[in-house]
Amino acid sequence: MPGDNEEIRVVLSAFEAEAKKWEELADLMLAAKNKITPLTLEPSAFFCGNPASAVLLSQTYDEIHGLLVTLTTAAEAEFDQIAGALRIARDEYDGTDNTSAAAFVRIYGE
Repeated sequence: MPGDNEEIRVVLSAFEAEAKKWEELADLMLAAKNKITPLTLEPSAFFCGNPASAVLLSQTYDEIHGLLVTLTTAAEAEFDQIAGALRIARDEYDGTDNTSAAAFVRIYGE
């Protein structure tokens, strides 16, 4: 019968567990971003006897560093959005199922 409470609870808890997982992953990405962001280096950190090489290595490092900051920032935002979407899906599923159950009862009686 539509609206079986145990089945509904199982589905709703699966949605919530999955949302929590994505929320935790977002938190991990935020922590990674916070650790990566301050890891900048001056060109002198790459000096190896040739100033031109130091500048080139520094630029490469800066590009990789920037990419990592961008990726962790984007991942955090995306993972939070996935968690939010799962919670919306959970709420919609619950509402739809309750509506279906009520319609079933109206049509066929209890």
